[in-house]
Amino acid sequence: MNSPGKVTYQQIRDLLATLGFVGTAQDGGSIIFHHSQTGSLILLPASRGGRLAREADILSVGQHLVGRGHLGEHDFDAFVSRRILPESAHA
Repeated sequence: MNSPGKVTYQQIRDLLATLGFVGTAQDGGSIIFHHSQTGSLILLPASRGGRLAREADILSVGQHLVGRGHLGEHDFDAFVSRRILPESAHA
C-alpha cells in the first residue's frame, strides 16, 4: 500500500458507502460503518467531511478494505492517489 495522499473524510465515507457500508453516528464523536454482508466494521471520527483525513485513518481503512476483500490493494492505492472511486468499487 502506498503512502496516503490528501484524502478527506467525506471521500472515505463516499468510498465506504459505494462498497455497501452504512454509517451510524455514535456518542463521543465517531461513526461506525457496518457492512451487513460481511460483518465488517470501520470506525472513523465524525469530523466535517471536507477535513483532511489523518494518515493513520487512511492506512487503517485501506488495510481493512484490502484485508477483508472489499477492494484490491491497487484499487485502494488508485483511490488514494487520484481521490476518485475505483471502477471495481461500483461492481
